[in-house]
Amino acid sequence: MNERQDATRNLMQRAHDTDPEQPEFDTAAGLADLYQRAARLETMPVAEYRPVTSALWDRNAVASSPGFGITLDTGASEPRVVVTGELDLLTSPQLQEALAGLIAEKRSRRVVADLTGVTFFDSSALNVVLHAQRQAGEQDVALEVVPSPAVSRMLELTRQSKNLEPVAHAGMSMTSPQHQGHTGAGRVATPSGWPARVAVVCTALDVEYAAVRRHLTEPLAEREVRGTLYEIGTFPGRPGLWTVVLVETGVGDTAAGIALERAISVFSPQVVLSVGVGGGRKDVALGDVVVADTIYEYDAGRDTAEGYLPRVRTHAASHRMVQRARAVARHGRWQRRIRQTTGLDREPAAIIRPLAAGGTVIADPRSPTAQFVHRHCSDAVAVEMEGHGFLRSAYFNDRIDALVVRGISDLLDKTESADKYWQPLASDHAAAFAFETLACHTPTPHT
Repeated sequence: MNERQDATRNLMQRAHDTDPEQPEFDTAAGLADLYQRAARLETMPVAEYRPVTSALWDRNAVASSPGFGITLDTGASEPRVVVTGELDLLTSPQLQEALAGLIAEKRSRRVVADLTGVTFFDSSALNVVLHAQRQAGEQDVALEVVPSPAVSRMLELTRQSKNLEPVAHAGMSMTSPQHQGHTGAGRVATPSGWPARVAVVCTALDVEYAAVRRHLTEPLAEREVRGTLYEIGTFPGRPGLWTVVLVETGVGDTAAGIALERAISVFSPQVVLSVGVGGGRKDVALGDVVVADTIYEYDAGRDTAEGYLPRVRTHAASHRMVQRARAVARHGRWQRRIRQTTGLDREPAAIIRPLAAGGTVIADPRSPTAQFVHRHCSDAVAVEMEGHGFLRSAYFNDRIDALVVRGISDLLDKTESADKYWQPLASDHAAAFAFETLACHTPTPHT
């Protein structure tokens, strides 16, 4: 538990000690605690509910909250509260006061809570929003919540989405059919592309990171989660705008798996991509792109008196993503996204075939590891180091489309001088293919 969680627990306990009607904070209760609070709030009269007593609101703690900000726009025809950063027990009272004031003033029949910049949203913040919804209903005011992925995930987990009727977007006219006859029920606004399309892209090397970053629209936001640094930008896909979260994991499948699991828990993506370089074994040339339909982990095995017994493990990429990658490779338009001059006398090719992943850098095709891969993973066209851990992490998360894309930077004949030339080129080709695939892909919706 980090310092911020400790502070939240302590403040919640202080609230309960001061006011026994306040719910106790029970970390072990998990989602059951959230369900109970939400269900209790649905039937609680507004006059009886006090989300957080103002006496316990530590303004100094709020001021030191990293990245937190709240802005009121009362000059517009529809008053708006814009929140950025983390909404929890330390900061949600500010949202509570802002919404209560705008609803009570009745300047408009609609109040908008713009939470698209919220990166963390806990049960105390959820209680504030649901309380404001009930208050708005009693005042004949419509409350619209424009959610970020973090907010949407909480609404889904606590099954509160059904109580906040979806609308098209936050800029909807009050004369639209959805608003005519509206009497103050809460709504969740869903702007085009947010948060319906969120992708996380993992890279192992800085050269791969730079190649991916060039495809994102500036400016990029920065977010730190438990020491891991993410950059967040946008990318215009054909079905709609993608929000893309970029992270450099470092080398190795363990680091890749941990980084992806953390990113999934924070950003709730529909698509996860691992983009980088690999070494070609057969059927590929320098600069080509390999998309893994299957990845073999060749490191696993059992060492006995009779000898080493390999236990090659296998993970498959998402069927939908593999199908989309095959279509992108067939159509042959992905090369238009290449940002660097290739210097090749041909267009790079893209194939969908198996990859082999392990913790050893194979620098010579005659090496023992290269020969081991040849014997036990003979249909793998290339080798790399992060794909198996990446796909294994994605496997444990339902309804996430995962894909591993590798540009060929060597043919198992690695040298430092060759890497300086071919790694940037191969990274650029892999990123071009990955973003063409993302541009054409329609994500699996969270249900």
